[in-house]
Amino acid sequence: DDLWEFDDQVLRKYHRWLTYSLAPTRKCMGPYGTDGCRSMFYGGTASTLLLTAERYQDGTIQWLYDTITATPDVWILGYPMVETLGVLNGASSPTPVDPGTVFPLGTVMRENEHVYMRTGWGENDIAYTTRCGLAGNHSQREHGNLILYADGHNYLQAYNAYDDGDPMGANAAKNYVLIDGKGQALPPSMTDRMGEVTAFLHAGSADYQNCDNSYAYNVRPSDPTSQPVDYSTHQVVFVRPDASEGGYFVVLDRIKATGSATHDYDFLLHGGCDHQTGSGAGDCHDPVSIASDGAGAFAVQASSSTQSLAVRFVDPAPASVQYTLSPMPVASFPDYLSVSGPSASLTGEFFAVLFPEDPTTIPARLAPAVARLDPGTNQVGALLTLAAATDTVLWSKDGSATSYGGIVSDARLVVTRDDGAVSFAALFEGQTLTIAGVEYLAATAVTSAVWQRTSTGVEVTVGNEVAAT
Repeated sequence: DDLWEFDDQVLRKYHRWLTYSLAPTRKCMGPYGTDGCRSMFYGGTASTLLLTAERYQDGTIQWLYDTITATPDVWILGYPMVETLGVLNGASSPTPVDPGTVFPLGTVMRENEHVYMRTGWGENDIAYTTRCGLAGNHSQREHGNLILYADGHNYLQAYNAYDDGDPMGANAAKNYVLIDGKGQALPPSMTDRMGEVTAFLHAGSADYQNCDNSYAYNVRPSDPTSQPVDYSTHQVVFVRPDASEGGYFVVLDRIKATGSATHDYDFLLHGGCDHQTGSGAGDCHDPVSIASDGAGAFAVQASSSTQSLAVRFVDPAPASVQYTLSPMPVASFPDYLSVSGPSASLTGEFFAVLFPEDPTTIPARLAPAVARLDPGTNQVGALLTLAAATDTVLWSKDGSATSYGGIVSDARLVVTRDDGAVSFAALFEGQTLTIAGVEYLAATAVTSAVWQRTSTGVEVTVGNEVAAT
């Protein structure tokens, strides 16, 4: 899209989106994307200024600022220009500024319906994104698709290279649920709705999103590679790290194919590349690897590093997790993981904790203890206990009232932190939360809410509506 004639407001809007999409580890191996990186946005306010962004296949961005009549080019990596662009104000060159001083760490953008959750914009920060909205000019099967970066590595990404002539490969190249090997449909047009962010909450301690991506499975019933559904949601809670704990993602995907027949449901995860070059699928440099790390546990291991992303399933129950590791169609890319639910099931439910591990992090990040409470019994159907955990995550499988370890709530998801005293408590899809007999949250309608203790008192964030930035 040529932005040369657009006004400052439009440029700032695109700049904000590009800034959120930036991942410092996605390095183009040559200037101007001559080796296959795709340049999509241009803009400036004078004939001597050019503002360019290189957009990669998983949606990440690098900025290039160029004075056309001078050399060398200046790459802005890791610290892209702030919203009040220097070029828009007539400056001779942009000033690198930490975007975290300008933008919130979590947001959903209504213009393109992308969700972003981050700890910052530095090379070792944690960042998650998904898309859940209109098909747009990037008409891919990618709504509710999980992309995750941490500690300088592209741990989970998706690939767009296989739509042409191989639509089944296109579904197999994403991070979401397949039904009998079928997934989302190829949208008929750019204006088709493929998903909707029905809830988003941003608080200092945690972010929450609910993506209804059922549209993407239903948009084109004639597509033989897709399976219509009664419902499909992709929910994510990101608990940011503090001095004692955090830095993990709680991921819950729930899906049901249309009708009363049973199906096989599979949850896919694709490892990423720290560098990717070439056209189409391109070439993968420094890929991560995915390996089993015990019952229901997997390690996404960065190349030549002690850093990794731990993936631990609570549903399917750890002891019963069935999985396969399959090669990608391009030899240089890492194998992808497929976790299977119980065969011949009416519904598919996948609940996992994703946890970046870095032995050098000080203070060390600690993962939570997680319990799945089964329908009608309030009994623990699956339990993930990790050493030194002060956080507890509860999932009510049927969304009914739960009671566990002194925690009582009617919410589907609950996260609490007790490091000597309750410092953080959150509910998602519920109204009430009581801990050890003390009521922390109470609402008059089903919502999402975060209670957190701060240095100046207590802060409560409540919201079930999408708040655009």
